[in-house]
Amino acid sequence: MHALLFTGQFSPSANGCTTTVTLIRLDLVSHCRHTKEKRKSQQLHANANWCFTFHAENATFEKARSKCWDSNSSIATVPDFLTRHFVLKYLNENYNLTENVFIGLHFSFGVLRWDSGYPAVVDTFWKEPPKPLHGKCVTMSPDGLWNLVDCTESHPFLCSSMERFSDAKFQTDFTIQECPKGFHLLGHRCILLYTEEKSNWTEANLMCRDVGAELLTIQSFREQDLLVSMLADDTSSYWIGLFRNDSAHQWSNPTQPAVLFTNWMAGEPRRLKTVTWRD
Repeated sequence: MHALLFTGQFSPSANGCTTTVTLIRLDLVSHCRHTKEKRKSQQLHANANWCFTFHAENATFEKARSKCWDSNSSIATVPDFLTRHFVLKYLNENYNLTENVFIGLHFSFGVLRWDSGYPAVVDTFWKEPPKPLHGKCVTMSPDGLWNLVDCTESHPFLCSSMERFSDAKFQTDFTIQECPKGFHLLGHRCILLYTEEKSNWTEANLMCRDVGAELLTIQSFREQDLLVSMLADDTSSYWIGLFRNDSAHQWSNPTQPAVLFTNWMAGEPRRLKTVTWRD
């Protein structure tokens, strides 16, 4: 699965020709608290930057949310395949889970959001295609599949905590005043727009690397808004560097961190071969 950039949201599309955008890389470094639970999780899964607590008592989504908040956490964030794998191992080894549990994913104004505020829904694991009219909250089964349920149902639940994203620091040169010839300054980064030539995702990726750049990565709403403003009068679609491998979404730029931000259109992501971004 590859990704296209429209003017605001990610959406699957068929293979074909599109214009492309390239972007000088920006590294985002996040830090996580080293609690006892965190150290335990790292022994099993180095990328599981979350501290999980399981509550066996049944509760509605709102009551579960309140219980998690009381312990300075939120209903569990399970953003990707590897974290889900860790959570399932944690639950099955310690609690022999036999019923569905609430996680922190829910529909808000038709869009999937994590209760923790984590800005990315990197991958989804639906048992059946979700129909928001049938419910707005999500449970996870013992085999890791997600089910959309009414938020007033009662289930056991899982809490999680992580270092706040507001503590993240950007590693970049904020003194940049101008860009190389042909590039445009966008915030503190330089981008190169290919508007005359269209290509498929693989070709676009190679074209970017030929000029020492990478396909676009977007790590926050702020970055997205800057780009949307710049392309406000442009109705074209653009490739970005997001693609799906065998297990999860990732950026094509090998130096980029994990996918920390997504803005999927309603009903996405679906497991198609290409993705577009539109407003």
